[in-house]
Amino acid sequence: MGEKRREEQPEIEQEIMLEELVRKTSKVVLHAAEKGRTRLFDVLTYKNIEKINRILDKKPIFYENEQHAKTEILLSPELGETMPAEFFENPTQWIESQNNIERHYGDKSLPTGKNIKEMRYQSYDISKVKEFSVTDEHGKYIKIVSKRIKPEETSEIALAVKAFAAGIPTPKVLGEIYDKGNTYAFFEKIDGIDLKAALKKKKLDHYSLAFGVTDMDEEWFWKDFTNLPFKNFISDVCRQEIFNNWKKAKKDFILEREISIPLKDLFRDVSERYFDQVEDKMESLRWKNTLNKEAIDKILKKYGFKNLDDLENQKLEGADLEKYKKLLKIINRRAEILSKKSTIFKDNLSAAILKDILGVDVNVEKEKLEKMCKEKGIEHKDFADRNILVGWDFEKDEPKGKDSGDVKLYVIDWEKKSKSNKK
Repeated sequence: MGEKRREEQPEIEQEIMLEELVRKTSKVVLHAAEKGRTRLFDVLTYKNIEKINRILDKKPIFYENEQHAKTEILLSPELGETMPAEFFENPTQWIESQNNIERHYGDKSLPTGKNIKEMRYQSYDISKVKEFSVTDEHGKYIKIVSKRIKPEETSEIALAVKAFAAGIPTPKVLGEIYDKGNTYAFFEKIDGIDLKAALKKKKLDHYSLAFGVTDMDEEWFWKDFTNLPFKNFISDVCRQEIFNNWKKAKKDFILEREISIPLKDLFRDVSERYFDQVEDKMESLRWKNTLNKEAIDKILKKYGFKNLDDLENQKLEGADLEKYKKLLKIINRRAEILSKKSTIFKDNLSAAILKDILGVDVNVEKEKLEKMCKEKGIEHKDFADRNILVGWDFEKDEPKGKDSGDVKLYVIDWEKKSKSNKK
């Protein structure tokens, strides 16, 4: 028996050495990718390229395996009696053997976790967040998310506990585990996806509402609308409401704003004696005049001209420059008002679209969450969309509570701001 153990010892030592090499390589590659230094990594490892490539084909390892490090398990009452014996025997091994958290959206920026080399282009440790479930003595099904936390970021756990206790919508902390040099936090799992993914799913992440600021006829409005990426998700009621509001806005300020742009430039050119550039602005006004002469005449009367013909008949090269300087000031003030109206109109359009597709104006709700954190004196590093969780109905593929107007948003990832990121 003793002889057999001596024979196995070198093999065990080699396995340990290989595991440590994979661990170090995983961390170095990830760090190089995060810093944009993969080329430097290639240069430094060039002489051992074959050996390095064999290591890069291995599954990455980020958790520690310090055999003499302390083990401390702190679980909430509802978990204390439900975790399996295998967990208590080897917490790190048990946790790391669980499934990576399921991401219900195709984020191509994330690696699969199959090998180290893919992290050269997708710099993320996909294995740090796991999910599993247990059943308590009453038959209650408890879903849990486990997150491996860096030693220098353990304050995230205390901050998450504080936030939950203060009434901020955030997953409850169910446990802290310290084992083999690793720190894990257990959170209740809320069925949902982050806001960035939700917006992407519904094609709301990148779009432009041209009809909010540009003069166009009804035919072009509908052509523009049908080119919007989220057109298949918006209701007919909301579609019609947007059209009606656009018609009103067009009459109230969109036409004037569009006409005022070349008119303002013309006043500036005359007041600064750039007479050679006046004709370009006149040409733009003539074209707009063919589209809507009544609107042009109405706007020009505000500045002392009967119509476009009256403006063109002015002897601009010998004009009273002070008069045009005053007109320029007037139209600049008016342009600021029109610009604000345009911004408010576009914001209202966006809010209506978000409410219709997601059931809530997520921008307003995010502001409420941020304000709540400030009032409670709890600082979150970043209220970016990836740090906001939306409760999600995966069968309907829409926010949970959308029809009832009871969509829930939660703050997640309570890492503290790094000093370099503080403003």
